[in-house]
Amino acid sequence: MRGRLVTLDRLLTMQELVDELDREFGELEPDLSGLRLLSPGLTQADVTKLQLTIGHEFPASFASTITAFNLGMFTIGPTAFGSQGDYSDTLRDANVAPVVPWWGEGRRPASLVMIANSDPYALVLDCKTGNVLALQHGSNFDQAVIVASDFGLFLRGIGTVFVARLSSNVRT
Repeated sequence: MRGRLVTLDRLLTMQELVDELDREFGELEPDLSGLRLLSPGLTQADVTKLQLTIGHEFPASFASTITAFNLGMFTIGPTAFGSQGDYSDTLRDANVAPVVPWWGEGRRPASLVMIANSDPYALVLDCKTGNVLALQHGSNFDQAVIVASDFGLFLRGIGTVFVARLSSNVRT
C-alpha cells in the first residue's frame, strides 16, 4: 500500500475506504476499472423501480449505498457486485427469472435478494432484517450464514480486510 500502515483494530469508514481504493487504484484507470467506489450510483427513481420489480423494499443502508456508489462494475477482493455496468441490471438478472437460480429450485425465498457473488458463495441481502448472508453455491438455503447485520457494515468490513491485505505491514 505505498508505505501506509493499515491496522485491523476497527473498520474503515466509508469515506476512508473510498480514499484508500482511490489511492491504490486511481492511477490504473481507465485501463483497469471496477476497483474503486465511484459516484454516482443509481437514481432514487431507479431504486424505486427496481424494488417494485424485485418485490421488496430495500433496507436503508443498502438503498443509500447503491444510490451513493456505482456498484455496476465493482469488485473488491473476491467479491463481485456487478460486471454489466448497471447494478440494477445485475440485481434484476440475479433475482428475477435468472438462468440458474441462486436459491435452487422453486420460488426465490421471501425477502431475500442476491447482491453479490464471491466464489463459491452467493451473498444475499435479507430485505426484512437487513442481514447479509453467505450461501455456498449448490447448498440448501438453510445452510446460509449471517456475515453482517447491515449492508454498510458488510461493505466496510470486506473493504477494510481488502485494504489491509494490500498493505505489506498488516497488523491484527
